[in-house]
Amino acid sequence: MVIAPRGLVVAALCTIGLLVPAAASADQSYGDPEGDNSGAPDVTTVAVSNDNDGNVNFRISLAGAADLPTDGVLLLMIDTDRTSTTGGQDGEEVAIVIDGSDSSFDYGRWNGTKVDFAVQAQTVRVGFRTGAVEILVNKSELNNATTFDFWTYGDKWLADAVTAEDAA
Repeated sequence: MVIAPRGLVVAALCTIGLLVPAAASADQSYGDPEGDNSGAPDVTTVAVSNDNDGNVNFRISLAGAADLPTDGVLLLMIDTDRTSTTGGQDGEEVAIVIDGSDSSFDYGRWNGTKVDFAVQAQTVRVGFRTGAVEILVNKSELNNATTFDFWTYGDKWLADAVTAEDAA
């Protein structure tokens, strides 16, 4: 039997495909209308990607390539069991809060009673780029969830009160 050269290439590629682990392919991007923020940080896009090491990256983009203002806070709420009746007030088992006043962040995890911000985050990293905040977290800190729901809030604060909010 004679195999055409093209057939050999296809067979070789199929064999190589069996040797290389499948890349994580759950990358998604979600949009939120610009200008619906009432003065709060205006979230316009949240892009979510993951890798083969179990890291999940959230890139939260703000309208007009604006930076997170000093009176602004971004909240990333993650419902790791996808059940709104468990977890915190909104059903979240994980919350990450980014403070624009000092570029710090807090990580909280549901402990059965409340979202506990005293938990030490081992893998959470937050970075700032022009017009975006990036959050990297390993799925081990997302209760090893393979799927989850999430939402973000951009809040504007004055003293101890939220004066404007953009829910995305």
